[in-house]
Amino acid sequence: MQQHSYGQPGPQHPPPKKGLSGCLIALLVVAGLVVVGVLIAGIGVWKAVSSPEGQKIVKVIGEGAKLGEEARTAPGAQELRRAGCQEAMVLDPARMADLIRELGDGGPPTDVTTQPRMIVCQVGVLASAPSCDALAATYVAAAHPSTPFHVTVQTQGGQHPKCAQGYTADGKRRQTP
Repeated sequence: MQQHSYGQPGPQHPPPKKGLSGCLIALLVVAGLVVVGVLIAGIGVWKAVSSPEGQKIVKVIGEGAKLGEEARTAPGAQELRRAGCQEAMVLDPARMADLIRELGDGGPPTDVTTQPRMIVCQVGVLASAPSCDALAATYVAAAHPSTPFHVTVQTQGGQHPKCAQGYTADGKRRQTP
C-alpha cells in the first residue's frame, strides 16, 4: 500500500490489464465474420457471372442500359421533353428485338420492319399531359421519321395511359384494327 508523506494511505490503482478487452474481441470476431461473408458472396457472384447464363444476364443488363440511353437521346426526345414530357424516350423496335433475342427463345422471329417506333412520354402526377397529336407533330418536326411510330403518354405511377395512338411517318393518325 502506498502512503503519503503525512501517513495516510493513498489511492490504490488496479494492476494493468493483460490481453484484449471483451468488446475488442467481439468486434474482431464480427469483423472476421463480415470478411468471410463478403468473400463467400464474392465467390458466388463470380461463379454466377462466369457461367454462360450469368454472362448472358450481364450482357442483357448492359445492352438494356444502352438501349435506354439511346432512347433518351434519340432524335426528337429532347424536343418531346420541351413539349411537356418529364421523361421522353424514342424506342427502336429493331434494338428491342435484338435484346429480346438475347434473352432466349421468344418464339418465332418477328419482322421488326413492320413494327412502329415507340414514343413514350411520361408526365408527373400533377403536370398537365400533352396530347398524343401534339407530341406526334413535335416528333415529326424534330426527327423527320421515315417509318410509322406510336405515341403513348403515361402519368408517372398511373395504370392507364392518358393517350396512345399510332401515326404515319408524316404524323397523320393511323387507324387501329
